[in-house]
Amino acid sequence: MKNVLKELFIKNIWMKLLSLALAVLAWCGIMNISDPNIRVTIKQVNVIKHNEEVVTDSGMVYEIEKGDTISVTVSGPRSIVQKLSKKDIDAYVDLNELSFTNVCPIHVEFTSSHIKNRVEIVEKSEDVMRLKLDNMVTDYKPIQVLVTGESAGYYALTSCEPLMVEVYGSDTQISAIEKFVATVDITDRSEAFSQECSITAYKANGEIVDNTKFTAKIDKCVVNVDMLHTKVINVIVDTDITCEYGFTVGTIIQAPTTIEVAAPYNTLSNLTQIVIPFEAKNIKETINENIKIADYLPADCHLVSDVDKVSLTVPVEILDKEKSFDTNVRSLKTENLSDGLKITNLDKIVGVKCWSTTDKVEEIKLDTLGLYIDCKSIIAPGTYKLKVKCNSELPVMLDEISVEIVVEKAVRELVE
Repeated sequence: MKNVLKELFIKNIWMKLLSLALAVLAWCGIMNISDPNIRVTIKQVNVIKHNEEVVTDSGMVYEIEKGDTISVTVSGPRSIVQKLSKKDIDAYVDLNELSFTNVCPIHVEFTSSHIKNRVEIVEKSEDVMRLKLDNMVTDYKPIQVLVTGESAGYYALTSCEPLMVEVYGSDTQISAIEKFVATVDITDRSEAFSQECSITAYKANGEIVDNTKFTAKIDKCVVNVDMLHTKVINVIVDTDITCEYGFTVGTIIQAPTTIEVAAPYNTLSNLTQIVIPFEAKNIKETINENIKIADYLPADCHLVSDVDKVSLTVPVEILDKEKSFDTNVRSLKTENLSDGLKITNLDKIVGVKCWSTTDKVEEIKLDTLGLYIDCKSIIAPGTYKLKVKCNSELPVMLDEISVEIVVEKAVRELVE
């Protein structure tokens, strides 16, 4: 059976192939002669707008929400339809026909009367163009210079001309513009220079605004760059702080303690630090303060560091742990006692009660309190009542303590 089929297939094979070729040629000839109708869809046909002044003369602008391009399906003789392209179709709207719902009918025609007489428009993907109308506004937006690249030891101080850009367009689009940005590269620069730079519109969220949505009077600006030397200087916060009774200031925390600044040479050569005064009186709660550094820099000095504020934390602790001691007048340091006077009741007992914080109370000792009396008011022998004071590096508060002292004239011994 297999051999019979093989013989049937290869017998007179050349005649069979010739017959097939003649059949194909005959079919093509018939098709060319009959030229049957076929359908073709032409895509991405631009819709032209006529009479736009109808909108613009009324102080309005428009955006196309739908119908900017369409697809058109045509039917006609294959010999014509297969050769058609977008340029053979005229799709347009007349804004004189704009309805109260902001739509215009889309008209489609063939550009050639020869095509129009033989080809039919069967379907279009959109029947109308939908517009979004908005008020036309004019505004001014700032230009910001963005510096890229690095130049070791230098800081770029920039300015631009002009400072603002006049823009006009729809209220929605113009309101979306926060600023224009001009970018300048300072890589390996060490001297002042000027450069013409293109400008780009940005939204507040950092997105670029499509420049086809508005019109700007200029698209470039001139950026002037002054290259200043830089230096690291100290930041000192000079604090003047007092607490309410029963409270004390803990360890003050400050950050940063150094900053990098840039300035002309004459200013920078004499600048080693800035001092920031900070005052708080009678506090009883922890203070957290952020102080703007630029307020304490010279007028021609510029901050290079990313951090632009000094963070200051003033912790306040309660003195709630009690400790008591017994001592005598002899152990008290005597300050400002006149040379011709002396204290005689040195063995008089003095009771001392003090207060400290939980974590420091165990460190409180008589020798760490630095107890003393100030005798500057004593000018003659007699009995006096003086307040006992302390001078300690630890957080401590004394109960009010007074001691009675007896003062006599000091007798000088004669030396033979």
